[in-house]
Amino acid sequence: MAAIPELVLVMCFLAITGIWEQKSTKNLEDPIGEALEEIVQTYEKTLSLYDLLAHFPIDNTITCPESDTVLPYPGDCTRYVTCRDYKAHIRGCPPGMKFDKGALRCRFDFQTNCSDALEEHEHCGVNEEYSECGPSCEQTCDEYRNDYLDCPEECAKGCFCKEGFVRGSLRNCIEPRKCGNKNMLEPWFLINARTKTRTPALDDEDE
Repeated sequence: MAAIPELVLVMCFLAITGIWEQKSTKNLEDPIGEALEEIVQTYEKTLSLYDLLAHFPIDNTITCPESDTVLPYPGDCTRYVTCRDYKAHIRGCPPGMKFDKGALRCRFDFQTNCSDALEEHEHCGVNEEYSECGPSCEQTCDEYRNDYLDCPEECAKGCFCKEGFVRGSLRNCIEPRKCGNKNMLEPWFLINARTKTRTPALDDEDE
């Protein structure tokens, strides 16, 4: 019978020890968990669509039929329009993809139902003009300093940048001096991503 009280004492000791260890472990893990959660919330916070659209240019020549909708960009299948609060934000599809006017999303080129033909010439964007015989390869920010581009002499019809402008990374026509803006990101990299603010002074120093 004497062995029973001893067994009870041993069980009580083990129970108390286990509770203390769990409490100690919890006290050690909670600060780490809270710190990790704070880091995730701070650096992996998903931006709202309104925050993301602030980085895309607005084309005032396009009229949004609804406050919130998506439209094909007239004359250029590589771009599309996202309307928010009746403002037309111009966005671009990833390389090798075009905007499908039926599915209302970017799809691979061979799957896309889209035509670059313009029904109305006035649908060209800001700093663009329509031409029945424009250059088959336009100057871009990456190429405008290169005088040795191997470009076919055949012409193409559509919207082209006006004289003195080149295609930027968002497929809009900008002045060449703005090509060095390091804060201009490719549109397909802006989804669920944060941007880093830079000042023009720092950008000039980098160049």
